[in-house]
Amino acid sequence: MNKKLQGLLLSCGLLASPVYADDAFDLEVSANIGMVTEYIWRGWNLNDDLSAQGGFDLSYGGFYAGTWGGTDKALGTEIYIYLGYGGTIGDKFTYDVGIVQYRYPGADTKVKETHVTFGYDFLSLTYHDGEDDYNYVELNASFDINEKMSVDLHYGREDAGNWNYNDYQVTFNYQIDDSYRVFIAAADKEDHDSHVYAGLVAEF
Repeated sequence: MNKKLQGLLLSCGLLASPVYADDAFDLEVSANIGMVTEYIWRGWNLNDDLSAQGGFDLSYGGFYAGTWGGTDKALGTEIYIYLGYGGTIGDKFTYDVGIVQYRYPGADTKVKETHVTFGYDFLSLTYHDGEDDYNYVELNASFDINEKMSVDLHYGREDAGNWNYNDYQVTFNYQIDDSYRVFIAAADKEDHDSHVYAGLVAEF
């Protein structure tokens, strides 16, 4: 899986914090598929049933593009189409800028959002700028416990003009092998329900 995609989909609960690939100019094709007990996105419960999710992406140097899909209980099938550019500065600084369009074919709805991410070592800060005065800021940290286990911490602030919410999440990951990972996560949305959910992710 193209590691730049991890930064883009950090808040959906399927992936961990961004880890950027080298900027060598080689074309890479990758895919991912997962099964989660609930679909949690920025603290919102978008599907409280078992949900299949996945996509594929391309990268060339620091450039990347691809698509990812899941199921939304209110709007039906949800599809992300995205492109961007990211890389590293020195040994520990990372950056990423990109654009994503959320598509809901069943509801004939399209929503666009841009983002910029700056990271240092195990920390990353991302600002998402959406439509209709919507924005989302998130701070993420990722720590390795050992060679197979890691923990991810997330804080997000969602602002839609006349309302705003904070959300929090902690995720424990276990890397089965180079392709398969399982996780369990606890998420909380301010003034909304908390959720504990789990998933299996395969990356190729």
